[in-house]
Amino acid sequence: MFGGLGPMNSQSWKPDSLRFFFESTSIGSGVASGLSLLNMHETDLSFISPATAAISLALLWIAESLLPAFIEHRGSSRGGRWRNLFLAGLNILVASGFAGLILFVTNLSQQTNFGLLHQARSLLPESSTFTLLLVLASFVLLDLWGYAFHVLAHQVPWLWRFHALHHNADHFEVTLALRFHAVEIALQGLLSLPIYFLLGVGIQEVLLYQLVLMPIAFFHHCNVSLPGNLDRILSWVIVTPGMHLIHHSRWVRETDSNYAPVFSIWDRVFGSFRWRERPSTVAVGLDGFDEKQIHTLGGMLQTGLRAKASHPGERPSNELIPEALVERDDRVEGIGVSDSAPHRCS
Repeated sequence: MFGGLGPMNSQSWKPDSLRFFFESTSIGSGVASGLSLLNMHETDLSFISPATAAISLALLWIAESLLPAFIEHRGSSRGGRWRNLFLAGLNILVASGFAGLILFVTNLSQQTNFGLLHQARSLLPESSTFTLLLVLASFVLLDLWGYAFHVLAHQVPWLWRFHALHHNADHFEVTLALRFHAVEIALQGLLSLPIYFLLGVGIQEVLLYQLVLMPIAFFHHCNVSLPGNLDRILSWVIVTPGMHLIHHSRWVRETDSNYAPVFSIWDRVFGSFRWRERPSTVAVGLDGFDEKQIHTLGGMLQTGLRAKASHPGERPSNELIPEALVERDDRVEGIGVSDSAPHRCS
């Protein structure tokens, strides 16, 4: 069929040929304009990212009051929201302490030409199209690392004990995206440094990922009713409220699912995707925590500082779980994995 193209040997198919192909098409000329954001100095991106996050938080906060998906979560106390915002302020201070380290690591990776993406850059010709493709690759790889860390935060006891703060909230609303323990933020920052170095990502690519991540995180934590099947349609690409609500279920089998930060494909690829036909039936929270630990700032800050076993929650009736998942769960239980034991130490 393609005999007219001739053999694709190393002489006839070089990077210059690829560059000519991309840049001589409308695809190449169109996507090149998307690089304008990347040409901004990292200082500009560092200001845009929190501004974008603040605007998206405010808009979704208002949307929750006008179009709540679940009326029972509309009563989330104003004090609870402000406590989450206090945690966010504390976590910004912690994360700011890593800014210099991230800049050092990303610059070191660039100067030594070390890391996956730097090696790819050295093999490809200089082209706006290839630059954009590498930026997209960096975004995907950073999102995969976000998925991997989230899995670790659930499966490694010394990470879970702090991540449990994010899950013991009994209301699903937009500020839940900010409810993280400062120790978890610090641990994620430390673990991310070698990942950035190995991937060879630049500081602008890290900031660009954060620029997109925060609005998406606010979106998939918000209690907003989406029209028709929009939630299900969007969930094929990005994480949605209906998808992430399952992750905040009290039942451990659902808590340990739907880990993806931005792209939902990771859960589908790695078999951690779960769903319910009626998301409103999900009981939000984490068993094993009292009112003080859930609803007071002191109790929230002490989460993880003392060993405590969270409980796996009650399994919903089979009528609430899709049949395909019931069969999969039965197979898992058949090989000796049970939900009856206490959950990880938290």
